[in-house]
Amino acid sequence: MSALRVLCTKPDGGVFIITPFDTCLDELRLGIVEARAQRGFDQDELDRAYEAGKFLRDAAWRPDFDEKRRRTLAHTWIECLNAGGLSEREAMELIRDLSAPAFSLAWEIVDVSEIPGDRTHRDAWKRSHNGGPIWIDEAKAAAIDLDRAVKRELAAAEARRAARVRRRLLKAH
Repeated sequence: MSALRVLCTKPDGGVFIITPFDTCLDELRLGIVEARAQRGFDQDELDRAYEAGKFLRDAAWRPDFDEKRRRTLAHTWIECLNAGGLSEREAMELIRDLSAPAFSLAWEIVDVSEIPGDRTHRDAWKRSHNGGPIWIDEAKAAAIDLDRAVKRELAAAEARRAARVRRRLLKAH
């Protein structure tokens, strides 16, 4: 499994992470035929990969890219699927260019060790608009904790209510 991830910054400072499948990285590094020969070949997968390459030329996919950039990315994608030849980092850069949404303010390729291991406050993760390390928005983390506590209390109250109804019905019979 690759230790690289693509971190993207949302307009509100939130964070999302692109984690490509290792099979995708293998196909870009080795070429689709060689990568699939090692794990088994499926013509339908190959057909879908070429369809993805055609999709990349669609102007609605990345309106922030001009026609030439979209064509170049589509060409690179298809060429690398055919012949491979990318390093892991180059494959991640291609995936970043293809996958990072147009509204991303910053994106960078990082080692997984730079991403917090504790996902408890994942929705409170923030980054500077120009990138940098992930930090936790304490106010948002507190709201997340409160929401979880309320949900636990509501679930416990519902369980107690159901138990009372069950006891009442058993007495009636």
